[in-house]
Formats: sequence, C-alpha cells, structure tokens
Amino acid sequence: MRYQFWPLLLDTFVDVRGETNYEMVMQLHTDVQNHRTLFTDMNGLTITKKVYYEKLTIQGNVYPIVSSAFIQDNQKRLTVLTQQSSGVTSQRDGEIEVWLDRTLAQDDSRGMGQPVKDNSITRNTFKIILESTSPSSNPDSIYLSPYSNRLSEYMHSPFIASLLTGLVTKDSSFTGLKAATTLPHDAKLVNLRPTKVNGSAKISVALILRRYGSDCSFSQMASLDDSSWPISLSAFSTKKASETSLTLLDTLAENVAEANLEPMKIKVFHFDE
Repeated sequence: MRYQFWPLLLDTFVDVRGETNYEMVMQLHTDVQNHRTLFTDMNGLTITKKVYYEKLTIQGNVYPIVSSAFIQDNQKRLTVLTQQSSGVTSQRDGEIEVWLDRTLAQDDSRGMGQPVKDNSITRNTFKIILESTSPSSNPDSIYLSPYSNRLSEYMHSPFIASLLTGLVTKDSSFTGLKAATTLPHDAKLVNLRPTKVNGSAKISVALILRRYGSDCSFSQMASLDDSSWPISLSAFSTKKASETSLTLLDTLAENVAEANLEPMKIKVFHFDE
C-alpha cells in the first residue's frame, strides 16, 4: 500500500498531582465541517456515530474512545488513534477533544465510589491522520481506512523482537507457515499456534483470522497492492483444514481449502494432526 502523507505522532506527559477537581483535555481545531458529529469505536471493534445534544451537559456528550475516533465531512477526515482508552467529544464544529487526565475531590456518582486523588505522571500516545476523501465517499462511513486500520494495529500489537540463547526444537507435526504469503489489506492474522484438541497427545495447528471493516474511498491511496479474498489455507499448512468454533470444540465445516471472511468477522481453522 502507498500513501502520500505520514501520520503525526503525539506523545503527551501530564502531571495533575496537587490539583483539585481538575481536568486536562487535548483539543484539536480543524476546518472539518462535521456539525459536532463524532465517530468513535466501541471496545476497539465497531465504530458508532455520536451527535452532540444541546440538552445534555458536557459530560453527557463525552463518549469512550478505546482505539480510534474521527470527524469528517465530504472532503476530508481527521482520525485520532490512541494507545490508551479515554473520553472524547466534539463540542464545536471542526473540533475534537480527548481527555488526558483528571482529579476529583469527591465521588463522581458514576460508579467510582471514591474520589480520584491517586494520580501519577501519565503518558498518552496518539497518532493523528488527515485523509482526503474521494467524491464518491460516504460522509457517514463508520469504517477506518486501510491505512488507519494498520496504524491502529501496530499501536496495540507492536512487533516484539526475541533473542534466542539456545537451540530450538520443534515438533514434526507443526509445520508453521508453509511459504510466504500476502494477506489482504483488511486481514489480520490473530494467531497461528500449536494446540491439543479433545485431549489428543499430538500437537496440531490452530489458525485465527479476522477481517477489518475498511473504507477505501480515500484519495491518498494510490493503490492497494494486496491479494484479495479468499485466502488459500495451503499457505499456512500442508494439513487438511476444518473450520471450527472459537473454542476449537465444535467443527463447522470439514476439508476447507480457502478462508473467506465477511467484514467485521472472525474465523478459526484447525489443521489436522
């Protein structure tokens, strides 16, 4: 995938110790004509549309942000990716506000059951992305672009380098990746791990795949040089595959040759011993 713009990486270090009933908020001011409409994620999965209501108080218009939120119009979109959960709102046209930290001298009557006085220096990490939409884009789209999906994934599941201090032995029944393969831009390899099913003494392989919901109507994307669905399971193992439940206990289909997922779905495949 090729894009014209890099995201803005923003690290904030907030110290509200010693303050009383104090809230620290990050405000982003733009010319996006969002009419105080905000899109924010639910538990890092689906994204929902939130409209600012005058009859509610400020806190009544603050919504959770777990991994991403954005404002948009028919020309551009401003996306905020976060590494930590917080609160977000859009009180004025073209603005997005993210809560960084707060102190409370009393209970907030929202389930805390105590004041908030045990603050420490807090680090918040964000990535800010400005994307231009195409004329055919949907101004009410609830999906991130493929680029934003990847950036969010890297923030929450970064690559971890491991150093080996000795020889590693492998079971002959676990072949791992058979060959290098290119996954579609909206696919996530959640896990590829050895497992033992139904008390079997032999180790078999479980593959967990997820498909994002992606909005591809952004002019920054010169091309998407990715493979398309379905994915051939022979790229992961030479063994026969079965589609199973998430627990690997129930077999849904046998002798499956390809993985084909609808957007926002997850599937599990078990390779025979």
